[in-house]
Amino acid sequence: MRGDWDIDAKNRVFVRVNYFRNAYPFNTAVGGLNTLVAESDFKDRAHVAGLQWVDTLSSNWLNEFRFSYPYRNEKHIAGSLTGPQPAVTISGVANINGSTSVGDVFAEKIPSWNDNATYIHGPNTYKAGMGFSRMIDVQEGDTFTQYVFPSISAYQAALNGTNPKSYSTVNGLIGNSRVGYISNFFNFFLQDNWQARPSLLVSYGIRYDRFLSPAANPTAPYPFSRSFNNPAGNVSPRLGLAWRLGNKTVVRASWGKFYDAPPTNLWYNALFNDGSGNAFNASLSPASSGAPSYPQALTSATAIPSVFTVAPNFRNGYAMTTTLQISRQLASNDAITLAFVNTGGRQLQWLHNINLINPITALADGRPVFSPTVSASTRANPAFNNVTLEDVGASSGYNALEVNYEHRFSHGFLVSGHYIYSHTISDAPDVNGFEQNLVYVEDPTNRLRDRGNSHINRPHSFTASTVWSPSVKVGNTFANRLVNDNEFAVLTNIASGDEQNIVAPLNLNDDPTVAASVTRPVSIGRNTVRGPKIVQFDLRYTRTLFTLKERLRAQFITEATNLFNHPNVTSLNTTIPAANLNLAGTPATNPSFGTILGPLPTSFPYSATVLQGRILDFGVGVRW
Repeated sequence: MRGDWDIDAKNRVFVRVNYFRNAYPFNTAVGGLNTLVAESDFKDRAHVAGLQWVDTLSSNWLNEFRFSYPYRNEKHIAGSLTGPQPAVTISGVANINGSTSVGDVFAEKIPSWNDNATYIHGPNTYKAGMGFSRMIDVQEGDTFTQYVFPSISAYQAALNGTNPKSYSTVNGLIGNSRVGYISNFFNFFLQDNWQARPSLLVSYGIRYDRFLSPAANPTAPYPFSRSFNNPAGNVSPRLGLAWRLGNKTVVRASWGKFYDAPPTNLWYNALFNDGSGNAFNASLSPASSGAPSYPQALTSATAIPSVFTVAPNFRNGYAMTTTLQISRQLASNDAITLAFVNTGGRQLQWLHNINLINPITALADGRPVFSPTVSASTRANPAFNNVTLEDVGASSGYNALEVNYEHRFSHGFLVSGHYIYSHTISDAPDVNGFEQNLVYVEDPTNRLRDRGNSHINRPHSFTASTVWSPSVKVGNTFANRLVNDNEFAVLTNIASGDEQNIVAPLNLNDDPTVAASVTRPVSIGRNTVRGPKIVQFDLRYTRTLFTLKERLRAQFITEATNLFNHPNVTSLNTTIPAANLNLAGTPATNPSFGTILGPLPTSFPYSATVLQGRILDFGVGVRW
């Protein structure tokens, strides 16, 4: 719903309200190895109210004020078929008994406002503005106990009581994990667009961001969790220019620094996993102190707490981006653009376990292997199991050369093509999102072991769009109507396949915080397998059936997605089978632990994720 109000000739106000709710049964842990008792339902609410006020103060002064108040509330609940705790996972066989995805809540309100003013004076257009956001969050994690068994026989041994500790690990979220917290974000900027000469436009400015974390628990048992660092030096300069060299050539260049707001979820993780024992994640082996017997639930009395904390020198991540672009007119309707783009990510976040000491052995490439047992000889602080640190300092780099060709609409044709040659390298974990919430590093003592190709590294990418509206005059009236009033649009996308990371079927260095099956075998680099290239052609055909009074047009529309039904594979099964790894014996007596036996297969089986196949849509529409 939206309302517009012209208060007077100089003031306009826009108000809008959006309302959304959703109920999704059988949302999580459905299909695959999950039995019906492992499922959970999802409920979601997302509403927002907003206001914009534009005030034309004078012929060269303009002020704009915006206010918004979004609200989000989502949660997973037990469904009609969800089983009782504890949840059971039999590796590679099934997930049974209960769910590990019930009980989480995320509720957030973000009242925010920003105001900016524009002033035009001679060759300069000045802009200044400020903004404020207050993030009011309530979060709660899934509460569960999960036993992981290596085989059906191991589960049966625990079930009948002959070996109640036949499991591989027992995991759980213990206690009351409900946490409410408030974060405040401020920003301020100044900018000037200066028409230095008729052929030269210079844009320069500066921005300041301040991100204030919620208050920490000053009595938290783990020292890093007693206070959070809020860096104050987030100053971002920007500079750009556009220079016209004659009537057919334009040069554009820009450089800027851009700070990234920290994801507020990292404060939640640190607040409820501060080691106080009110609530924490736990993962124990059968040999760990306090490890329960199946089917007992994990409790604060049986588990040594693990901690999630934030580095005392926490900094906000930022990117520095440089572009250089040259555009040249080739003919009256044709132009080509050449560009170079460089982006460097700095102070990026990464997670690693800082409580592991005294490796019991090492892999052939030097990676340490740690003991899963918690004791004074295996943990820097034996009062805690794992201490997962949200650290900073990872970096990434992106370099690209781009070529863009455009033929403006003439003779019924509109054509544009865009080719990119690029390379992305990083030592930050590959995460498809804004937040680092899983541990993916190969070596918690040396992040640089992960430096390599990024998962999103696609050296070659070509996209093109073509629109053809034939216009032909013929003597026959029927033939004239048949060959005219048609429009064909073709979208082409051809790109290198995604990088794939070869992994072992188990955790080779026994770091309990590392996500399951993400460690690479010895001698295998990061993202060293590339999937098949992406090739897709989409077609849209529009036929104007008739036109009334030159404004009302009735049309028939056909759309074909992936017209040639090309199987575009986006991810491969790149897990090395256990039979291809030399895992015989113990690490202490087998120096080649984790190495590959024989050469890698030339291709991995395509038990893969693919993009959608050919889809045909038909419809009619009216435009006016």
